[in-house]
Amino acid sequence: MNMRKVFKQMLATVAAGAMSMAMVMPVFAEDIKTVQKEAWISKTYNTEVAKAETFSFTATQKNGDGLVSTEALPTMPTISFAEADKGTTTKRAEVGFPTYTEAGKYEYTVTENQTATPAVTNGEHEKMIMSKAEYKMDVYVENTSTGCQIANIIVNKAKDDKGETETGKVNISNTDKNGFKFTNTYVQEAGTGDKPSK
Repeated sequence: MNMRKVFKQMLATVAAGAMSMAMVMPVFAEDIKTVQKEAWISKTYNTEVAKAETFSFTATQKNGDGLVSTEALPTMPTISFAEADKGTTTKRAEVGFPTYTEAGKYEYTVTENQTATPAVTNGEHEKMIMSKAEYKMDVYVENTSTGCQIANIIVNKAKDDKGETETGKVNISNTDKNGFKFTNTYVQEAGTGDKPSK
């Protein structure tokens, strides 16, 4: 084989490699873009009357094959609404993560506590419709030169606000695109409550 043919084959190989990289790079860039090292929860509160409430959440750590069994629980936020927050109001709060001491995958089930503060007793004239949404939060921890650090957080929806099965990855950023969301609605019959004349 002469040098010209060898050179042509080398050029063809390099071109093929470049094309392959061009196809892979956008996917790689997208993967980097979706890496999250913090998580925010959204709470949407619907009320047509002045009703200040505080809502809270629970993260339950799961154990099993491929999961770190060492207990490491996140600090879940509370989200409060004032009497002035009438209509539909959405607020966000950040999940606090512990100082991890072991690398690996941690899995949590995140739900809303089913009692608001102050508590509302569902009755004939008022009702608080609590969210039954459920999410699976996976936290990937890696060893670094400065110790264990969060490498990525992925949250998938397991149930919607009605408690019905729903799947899909959700946005956990501190933006309006956030889908790590729980929605509650307070309803009160007209002519009842603290100010029946209204």
